[in-house]
Amino acid sequence: DAQTLLPEETVVPAAAGAMKVDGVALTRCVAVVPYVFCPDAASFDQAEEACAGFGGQLVTLQTQQESERVADLAWGLRDWPLWMGLSDRQEEGVWRWSGGDPVDYTAWKRHEPNDYGAGEDCGAMNRGGPERWNDLPCDKRLGFVCERSGVDLEEMDRSSGQ
Repeated sequence: DAQTLLPEETVVPAAAGAMKVDGVALTRCVAVVPYVFCPDAASFDQAEEACAGFGGQLVTLQTQQESERVADLAWGLRDWPLWMGLSDRQEEGVWRWSGGDPVDYTAWKRHEPNDYGAGEDCGAMNRGGPERWNDLPCDKRLGFVCERSGVDLEEMDRSSGQ
């Protein structure tokens, strides 16, 4: 069943049946078009693979408005950090979106990113509250947010058996 999260948002199951990525069962993922929110714990690489399985990629937050919207929705579903598609794995200190889009907007938590312990190369949102980003080790297991383009609610209803 679809449920209303906010007056203008509708939540539906993200995939028909159980989906598994590298041993991570993605049974609790929900879609708020065009996003898929997965509270199931996964590494950054597993999250990227899961998003590809959903027909998208880890979320790219291009503007303050989009970042606030996604952060508020995510915070309403889970008050823990979630992976987004941001990393500096190619070059330390040079942050890039997974899909190749330039990083024009950021919402880092104070004193972040800091590469604590010389091993924090992946970006998470909702660190200590909505709209706060943090860099974390890429093998840390977190929930994540995917973004899918070209997906409409009717298509998602059909694919989830609604």
